Amino acid sequence: YVLDDFKTSQIETYQSFADVFALVDTVSNNHELKSKWSFLCRWSQMSHADKLKKYDEFFCHELHLFLQNKDVSFFDKVCQPLIASKLNKDFMDYYLLRDMTVLQKYCALEKFERLNILEQILLAQLFKKERTQLASSLFARCQSKHESLPIDAQRFDTLFRTALANKAMDEEPSIQQQLERKMEKQENESKMMDDFEFCGGTMLLCANEEEEEEEEDGAYYDDDDDDDDESSEADERAHGMTLKKKRKKKAQASCAVDARYNGRLGMGGYSEQREKMQQEQL
Repeated sequence: YVLDDFKTSQIETYQSFADVFALVDTVSNNHELKSKWSFLCRWSQMSHADKLKKYDEFFCHELHLFLQNKDVSFFDKVCQPLIASKLNKDFMDYYLLRDMTVLQKYCALEKFERLNILEQILLAQLFKKERTQLASSLFARCQSKHESLPIDAQRFDTLFRTALANKAMDEEPSIQQQLERKMEKQENESKMMDDFEFCGGTMLLCANEEEEEEEEDGAYYDDDDDDDDESSEADERAHGMTLKKKRKKKAQASCAVDARYNGRLGMGGYSEQREKMQQEQL
């Protein structure tokens, strides 16, 4: 599938056996599936004694196939010796034991046709390197059969929406939600950096103005010490007005920074950032 617009699309992924099991349980309406076989979802967390108890209760080919793929150690130590001890073995027994000599015989057309579709797929997968023609012919036949089947668009849409809704009920965020949060976080960080640059420039300007004021104050009072007679009350008043204007301008710039930051960081967050930047300036 191609997503034309990611922001308006809904995405869910099924990455574990538990996810798939929950979906099958929902769409199948098989109440025994959850009541009897839900232990498979927590198999890896079960103790060895509990595993033996469940294995003894649900001994079958399906469980053997699951354990061969999901718990190789338990299968090799417990399951394989029991399967090998069976007197009357069928295809699945030979497959689980990987008896290649006997399985070769099932590649013959007469025996191959007697197998069900799952057994045919397992056999073709096992001999995919030695018998490439078997696998390719089976794939072509399955594809042809699938294309010939009528598609119920309404049923397909129902199943598709069920799969989306079933996964969306999980407490953990979906892949789409994780990506959206990551994109939002990056966007916010970018805006914050712009604000920091603005704030830093304004505060640096204020600091420079303060330095200039100090220099001017020093120069003014130095001149006053050198020539007390030439200083007048009018000069002092004019100098005071100049400093007052500069301080007012600096206060306005500081208020502009406050107004811009209060909505972004909150009063507490802004105060901390401003304090930190002032320390860096010093």
